Amino acid sequence: MGMKEYIIKRILLVIPIVMGISFIVFILMYSLPGDPIDAIYGITPNLSREQILHFKEIYGFDRPWYIQYFFWLKELASGNFGFSLLSGRPVSEEIMARIPNTLAYQVSGLVLSVALAIPAGVVSAVRQYSKIDNLVMTGALLGVSFPIFFLGLLLMFLFTLVLHWFPSGGAHSIQYLGKDIPHTLSYYLDYLKHMTLPTLTLAAATTAYTARLVRSSMLSVLREDYIMTARSKGLKERVVIYKHALRNAMLPVITVIGLRLAYTIAGAPITETVFSWPGLGKYFVYAIQRREYFIIIGVTVVLAILIMVANILIDISYRWLDPRVTL
Repeated sequence: MGMKEYIIKRILLVIPIVMGISFIVFILMYSLPGDPIDAIYGITPNLSREQILHFKEIYGFDRPWYIQYFFWLKELASGNFGFSLLSGRPVSEEIMARIPNTLAYQVSGLVLSVALAIPAGVVSAVRQYSKIDNLVMTGALLGVSFPIFFLGLLLMFLFTLVLHWFPSGGAHSIQYLGKDIPHTLSYYLDYLKHMTLPTLTLAAATTAYTARLVRSSMLSVLREDYIMTARSKGLKERVVIYKHALRNAMLPVITVIGLRLAYTIAGAPITETVFSWPGLGKYFVYAIQRREYFIIIGVTVVLAILIMVANILIDISYRWLDPRVTL
């Protein structure tokens, strides 16, 4: 199967997977006691029971679940995920406003982790049992031992409370909040400063796993016969390591990077809640607290699509690293 046909096939598979995920999440939400109207308006003393029932009728929560799901699918077909009960805005608009924030620190964290993990793993493998190897493995062991929320709090304590280098949360300082603020250079620098801690947290957790795997994979490849042959031909050690050994050692590493990317995307609610980062994860937590069904389903579907796109890119990278791989 050619690359083009494979990509088209994977994209077409996204449709039934999204349908299945949305159906499961919808059923789970429907099986919980109460509904969004009860959660949002039921605690408001100014509303009578008749008014609450009227709101349920307007939004269709008095209908059977399959009717509600059918109407949601109609909204999805038109590019919508429904409407937020509190803001009244389309959920798709709310999600699109937050996707850039989530992708910003997710992609930055992934790039930083790969840039750190691959050289660290290679050096650790080439200098096995040396002080550098012990240092890298100790750091990696510590990195995989901490849950991501604890790692975030630890970095916040160090860089915010002790060193006062970076802000503890949010995407902007107070002076840059508001719709009419011009997007100047200082505006974007302030954004990057606020994004640093979420990025470092994500990078630290991913770097630890990736560095250990790079080391293990490199040690295995360095024992192969073709590496010994390359050395016997008089090739420079740098060429042997980075052109021959590393390229072949990267296949299992790419797999783990893809899995870690899916893990970090799924863990966005935790990371963004710790740092009050206005992304999809924090929006998801907000929706759960207020039983906003349409937001919960919409964010879940978007996160699932991001994970599937990441997996497609990982599969394509297999072919780039090794043309013999069939997709």
